[in-house]
Amino acid sequence: MNSSEKVALVTGGARGIGAAIVRQLAAEGISVAFTYSKSTEQAEALAASVSGASGVACLAIRADVRKMEEVAAAVDQIKAAHDRIDILVNNAGIVRDWPLITLEESDWHDVVDTNLSGAFNACKRIVPLMLRQRSGVIVNISSVAGLVGVPGQINYSATKAGLIGMTRSLARECASRNIRVNAVAPGFIRTEMTEGLSDSLKEASLERIPLKRFGEAKDVAALTCFLVSDAASYITGGVFVVDGGLTA
Repeated sequence: MNSSEKVALVTGGARGIGAAIVRQLAAEGISVAFTYSKSTEQAEALAASVSGASGVACLAIRADVRKMEEVAAAVDQIKAAHDRIDILVNNAGIVRDWPLITLEESDWHDVVDTNLSGAFNACKRIVPLMLRQRSGVIVNISSVAGLVGVPGQINYSATKAGLIGMTRSLARECASRNIRVNAVAPGFIRTEMTEGLSDSLKEASLERIPLKRFGEAKDVAALTCFLVSDAASYITGGVFVVDGGLTA
């Protein structure tokens, strides 16, 4: 199967790292669908731009990854259009950063339900399709926060560590059916999320990064696209860090 016959789903693909992955996959000739939760206008503009630039189908689907029924409906919509899904990138994620003593239960559940349960919901619906196809690739977008822990981010760090555990377990479950599962763990990447950090925190963060700069969304997209390609056909169960040397 060449790239022009493959179909990908990227969750949380309307902006930031997700949007960069959508663009890169489409540039490789892969038909792409992505979910989003807000800003229909922004999502539809991205889909039109990507399709126009690449010449492949790009579908924006409004779906809350926390809700299994909405994920199922999104998968059904993709199946109706393409009859298969070859690539799943679990990228949807949010932050609710507070120290434990001020962290509300709702902040914990919102992050866990989106970042971790959202990935479970997508895998639960798509892995059976891949099993029947006897092929597929899943990439879970984790974080260095899941490797080292970040103060004030116990909810976020827990979900990103959970994605790594999910990746390694699912890789073992699915390998016999030619389904590969890997995780990418970005560090400080320049997105809307990191642009909201204070100048002092940005400066402190840069001091800890050996390359002395933040990464770009395209850096994560490039690695993700390599992992879903045939060039990475012997790679599964891995966790790949994109952090400028932060955790080296």
